[in-house]
Amino acid sequence: MRATRGCDMAEVQRRGYGWRSIFLINLPIGAAVIASLSLIPEIEANPGEKVDKLGTLVFGTAIILVVLPLIEGQVFGWLRWAFTAIAAGVALGLGFFMALRATKDRAGQSQLLPAALLRNRDYMAGLLHVAVLFSVIIGLVMVLGIARTASLGLVSGS
Repeated sequence: MRATRGCDMAEVQRRGYGWRSIFLINLPIGAAVIASLSLIPEIEANPGEKVDKLGTLVFGTAIILVVLPLIEGQVFGWLRWAFTAIAAGVALGLGFFMALRATKDRAGQSQLLPAALLRNRDYMAGLLHVAVLFSVIIGLVMVLGIARTASLGLVSGS
């Protein structure tokens, strides 16, 4: 229930001070993060380990091809290009990323997503559980927030 209180507080604040004041919560949070930076320990990097720049680029491009049509597709009336881009992002992105990962695995190079990790059943089961948990939590908090705000008569009209 605590997560839904933010909706109530934001609506009360929006009515009293305008919608831009909602973002003022970022000031104390940002100050606390900056103040606590000195508490983060230094971690030594592995000298032979390099960043998988090509894997990061491929994965990032695939994410853009999936997310951009979902965000902008409705503006353009869910044109065919949106679904084509999503399918291309999933098929090409996953296919190329997995081929690149396998090539780097055979060569002994560092990978963005190591092959051994994908063969670990416990890791994959945990990943599935986390994905399900977070998708349920997001939906639950959204519905509870809207219902609670509406029950208090704080529904935004405009």
